Amino acid sequence: MKPRYVFLSLLALFLLGGSLYFLGRLYVDNRTLQDKLTNVDQEVKQQQRDIVSLRALLEALQKDPKTVERIAREHLRMSRDNETVYTFSNPNPQPRTDEYGDTPQPAAPEKKEP
Repeated sequence: MKPRYVFLSLLALFLLGGSLYFLGRLYVDNRTLQDKLTNVDQEVKQQQRDIVSLRALLEALQKDPKTVERIAREHLRMSRDNETVYTFSNPNPQPRTDEYGDTPQPAAPEKKEP
């Protein structure tokens, strides 16, 4: 074989190998980005569901006084003047979630000054 054909064969082999290498890397990068896009789409859908439920709650809070009272009683432990509130402790409490999916935090104990 002539040196010219050997050189052209090696050049063609190098170009083919380099092309396959870069195409493989592009495929992996594409796959990774597709997975990220799928995750972001799922997060967007969840956020949209959250927005719908929060808008419904906002509307209820603006228009319905009973909703305001319920939220104040459940989350702020408020009561009317003529009511007595009894709090029962559970020896093995299970974490509760409210309608927003949050775990309510216990109120900090009040400090008594001497």
